[in-house]
Amino acid sequence: MTQLHTPGFIRTVMISVVHGCDSDWTLDMARRMAGEVVLVGLVCVPPGKPLSAGAYEARQVRRRLRALSPGPLVKYKAQVYVSETPWNDLLAVIRHDQPDLLLIDYPCQLEALNATVDDVLTRPPCDVALVRGPIRPHIQRVLVPVRGGPHAELALRAGLGLHPAELVTLHLTTPHAGSDEPFRGLAQTLKNLPDVKAMSFTTDNPAQTILDHAREADLIIMGAYGHGRVRELIVGSTTSQVLILSEVPTLLVR
Repeated sequence: MTQLHTPGFIRTVMISVVHGCDSDWTLDMARRMAGEVVLVGLVCVPPGKPLSAGAYEARQVRRRLRALSPGPLVKYKAQVYVSETPWNDLLAVIRHDQPDLLLIDYPCQLEALNATVDDVLTRPPCDVALVRGPIRPHIQRVLVPVRGGPHAELALRAGLGLHPAELVTLHLTTPHAGSDEPFRGLAQTLKNLPDVKAMSFTTDNPAQTILDHAREADLIIMGAYGHGRVRELIVGSTTSQVLILSEVPTLLVR
């Protein structure tokens, strides 16, 4: 499949290895998406407990880090971060290392990091992907619902980076929708990607249409966008419904 060669190509993916959350399957996904993977070990200590209470768990995480990084393309941070606020520790590492993408297992790692979807997506420190998996080892068909804009382009790049046998974009409009200006730039990009199957539909129920077309897919990749209330500005009502209701593993990027 044709790769998207742009300045935004995903080079480095960061993954959090959090005590109490077995999300090792995210590593295989990250290795297919990027040239380099960086692992960060984190342990959450309950409020009021001394940091030494997490020493045993930190040793367990360090062993996992070593086991998960057998080759030169997978690295891990020497320090395992132990604190009451592991999400803040991860933010500090991201600001220092500046990876292209942070990959987080949803909802397990969010809960283990004491973070919410809003925490992660309101002001993301870098491009972020929330993954509701697990993802099967061999991805054959990827569905990418698109509306246009930077998050749709990121979703397309993530899909291309996985090198599936088939990548399908699904452009949906509603009967009384206004301007489709955000999609025009992406439409031009799709014309230069002949291996991508582009589909367009008009529907009153975008979420259900996506779910219907996803039945034969191995993975859905969506950009976070929305209109209206504060939470929908971050995630989007259609995206939220798909993330919650889909029986297919889903990747949400922003």
